[in-house]
Amino acid sequence: MSSRASRFVGPFVVALASVACGGAAFTSTKAAEPVLIAKSESPAEVRAAVVRAMQSRRFSALGEEPGKISARLTRGDITLDVDIEYSGTQYVVRYVKSSGLKTKPGPGGEVLVDDHWSGWVRGLRARIGEELLVPAKEAAETAKRERDYQLLLEQHKTAQAQANAQAAQQASARPRSPRRPRRPRSPRLRSRRS
Repeated sequence: MSSRASRFVGPFVVALASVACGGAAFTSTKAAEPVLIAKSESPAEVRAAVVRAMQSRRFSALGEEPGKISARLTRGDITLDVDIEYSGTQYVVRYVKSSGLKTKPGPGGEVLVDDHWSGWVRGLRARIGEELLVPAKEAAETAKRERDYQLLLEQHKTAQAQANAQAAQQASARPRSPRRPRRPRSPRLRSRRS
């Protein structure tokens, strides 16, 4: 078996064994590994990539300070709070707290959390990496196209609503065609009846 395959099979077997034994898989919150950025970027560009990735992965911002964004993911009854620390050369996603996930104390004093959180964090880290590959100009153009598209949709909806309102107004304001007055009966017919 190749080293690449064994790197994935080992954790999978451990997780499968713990689930098979009736226990949930737990991951240490201490092991936040920084991701190095291949091509140095400005911190502003890394921040922009982090924000786009957060939006894409449905994390909401809780607060921000230079080099760090605090974010929350809410999935039903589960909330996960993380800090995303970044610079021009690296970024790291650190566990802060959660609710709705099982936790237990680890052997080194760290908190072990239900493995779901690490999957969400891996997804966020991967998305940040993808966003860093998108040049800032291209990302801005994509965002502008999306805004223009949404504006076009809203204009279409507004025009349609105005056309519907105008048609309804015209239908209610149409004068009814006047009734033709009845012709009086000819006198000849009346005389026959008399």
